[in-house]
Amino acid sequence: MRQKTVITTRGSIVIEMCGGMECPGIGASGGILFKGLSSLADGLTGGTPAAGGTGHRRPFRISLSLCANGCSRPQIADIGVIGAVQVRIDEACCTGCGACVALCRERAMALEGLEGRVIPAINGRCVFCGECIAACPFDAVLPARTGFRILLGGRLGRRPRLGTELPGFRTEGEITDIVKKAYLLYQSTPPGARLGDIIEERGAGWLDRL
Repeated sequence: MRQKTVITTRGSIVIEMCGGMECPGIGASGGILFKGLSSLADGLTGGTPAAGGTGHRRPFRISLSLCANGCSRPQIADIGVIGAVQVRIDEACCTGCGACVALCRERAMALEGLEGRVIPAINGRCVFCGECIAACPFDAVLPARTGFRILLGGRLGRRPRLGTELPGFRTEGEITDIVKKAYLLYQSTPPGARLGDIIEERGAGWLDRL
């Protein structure tokens, strides 16, 4: 069941954030980022709610999810942001019990031999949900850092596409900077174009510079 969603409209920008008391997210809190994006949108659009806003047929949608469950559907927004936590294994505390491996729904952890011991290793299937932290009975799975994943150019409609994810974790400031650059680029295109159209036209290579 989807969590409650907070929605705010600033000119041609719509910002959504999922979450609530039942949200399982244990990554970075989205409250500061939500306020920062709202202030940015006010500066970019004048802050007056208006459908379509500047000649584009649809509002520019930013979706913020506090965890990998993506209740606010960040994968299909113009810009999707997902709270994330990277974990590390405290080898001194780890007993190799496999509780974290058994819990991981993504099959992103596996027990491997290391200097005569069995230690969980994390592979590329990890979505940085951090659920394995709570699963460990010995406090051996710890948060290494928290931040945000960001995806650009998602959409539904006649030609749906999932957002293209930029590599790495981002801070609140980095997310705000990327949103500003992407929105200004979007605004420079003819009415009716979507951010996903721009990505498809230019290729994903230019995203690495954001």
